[in-house]
Amino acid sequence: MLRETELLESFSVADLYAWAVGLPDLPQQLDQGSTFGEPPLTLYWGKRFVVDAYTWFSSTTSIHQHAFTGAFGVLEGGSVHTTYGFVEEERINSRLQRGRLDVREVEFLRRGSVRAIRARREFIHSLFHLEHPSVSVVVRTQRDDEYNPQYSYLHPGISFDPFFMDRVNGRSDEILRALARVDPERYADVVADLVGGSDLATAFFMVLNAHRALLEHRQLFAQVQDRALSVHGKRLEPFVAALDRQVRDRHLTLLRKKITDPELRLFIALLLNVPTGDRILALLGARFPGTPAGRKATELTGALLEEASLGFSLDPLQMELFELALQKLPFERMLDEIKRSYDDDDVERARPTLTRFLSDLSKQPIVAPLFA
Repeated sequence: MLRETELLESFSVADLYAWAVGLPDLPQQLDQGSTFGEPPLTLYWGKRFVVDAYTWFSSTTSIHQHAFTGAFGVLEGGSVHTTYGFVEEERINSRLQRGRLDVREVEFLRRGSVRAIRARREFIHSLFHLEHPSVSVVVRTQRDDEYNPQYSYLHPGISFDPFFMDRVNGRSDEILRALARVDPERYADVVADLVGGSDLATAFFMVLNAHRALLEHRQLFAQVQDRALSVHGKRLEPFVAALDRQVRDRHLTLLRKKITDPELRLFIALLLNVPTGDRILALLGARFPGTPAGRKATELTGALLEEASLGFSLDPLQMELFELALQKLPFERMLDEIKRSYDDDDVERARPTLTRFLSDLSKQPIVAPLFA
């Protein structure tokens, strides 16, 4: 319906908002308390299907699957859309699994783009919204219990039910979150004690919640994590690795909230979603065909590092060296290439500085995917 009727080209997001506020009563809303969308809006409610519109100004969807079928289309803005495959290697229980999460496809969606939604693991995806606002229209069935739980995913390979702890513990989890805000140290002590007496799955969910609650108190979180590792040992290590990746991703998502330049936002999306430097360069080349991909990546890296205030300000020599490093050339070969543009003696004098520069920069979590 979305593609065949050209519905997405027939009105704007302003038309949508004006129509909604002009109604005597809105249609029944799918989920009044939902935070999925800024805001979410149900345009039509039926027994068999609903039509929703989701506006996004700064948020990015998690990697997730669906407990319904249908389709979504872009009404306004654009997104980087990534689809994944998950191979289960260990089933802890029905709410938590360990395995391998692989990127299948990364594509750019624009106004009028339509994609089918399939239930369960046939369609695992995420959307990184590039423009303010980005608006999607979703035509979908009502949720089917047969397709639950609606898993979320963490790199490098964790599948979990994001609503499990809220359903099981309810008010207790709310109290714990309140304690984290009132007294983070006491919260860390309480959760560490709880983790010490928990099974592996419960320990993971508690550590995951602590990870989110103690974002500004990493030493306190380390106490909780260490307690969990002391009880569950190597079985918990893959889950800890997933949380370490979340820390890296958080730096990028925080940058995204303050950056409005569309090219930089796209670059952040690729760093978050594309696992290797070669694939990032290929996507940049497709997006900006008039500029060599390595040069574009270097320009965007320099701009991103300045926005991140990490103490890096790339001069022309460093920019050229970085572009060569993206080709994964040996260091001596890079210096030979640079000597074509710079005096040999100047390059040799700068050798120790350039060596440290490359080493320090490649260790920066926000650009690490370029060297993968």
